Amino acid sequence: FHGLTNQFLYAAYKVSATFVDDIGNAKSGTGTCFFVKNKNDDLCLISNRHVFDISYKKADNSLAKYTLREIEISGKRGSPGDNVPESDLSFSIVPNVKFSGDSNNDIACITKTIPLKANDVRIDYFIPYSFLATETDFQQRLMVCDFLAFPGFPEWHDKQANRPILRTGTISSDPR
Repeated sequence: FHGLTNQFLYAAYKVSATFVDDIGNAKSGTGTCFFVKNKNDDLCLISNRHVFDISYKKADNSLAKYTLREIEISGKRGSPGDNVPESDLSFSIVPNVKFSGDSNNDIACITKTIPLKANDVRIDYFIPYSFLATETDFQQRLMVCDFLAFPGFPEWHDKQANRPILRTGTISSDPR
């Protein structure tokens, strides 16, 4: 619905989740997350549920004994009006994750975070509430075959500069 500047590429952050079982065995995984402002102007961390729920839709029942212990977030910091990031950002949080009641919804939301290892944690790149699609958008404006692009940290992201890349696609089902 709008043109995006380079700064929106940096609204994607790399996230690493660490899970532990009751005897200290650890497993970890990575993914992409975004900071999104909600209607109350609070920053929320949004990612896929499968990033923060190691047993989500997995046949391996032994994974259910693992619980989420820590989330590490890395990305870029800079001035919101500036298209070039100033430096790298990295910090860890104690998770307080909420999942949708619908088990088919692969969404996770963290509304409150407690930084563990961070000096001057400042989130410069985020998605404003006004950019979120509304029910009207889904009902009337989004159509099959609309082009889409989203930043993320797939396996082939820019590892040398630790930057996300844009992935593109086409809406292939009725968004309603």
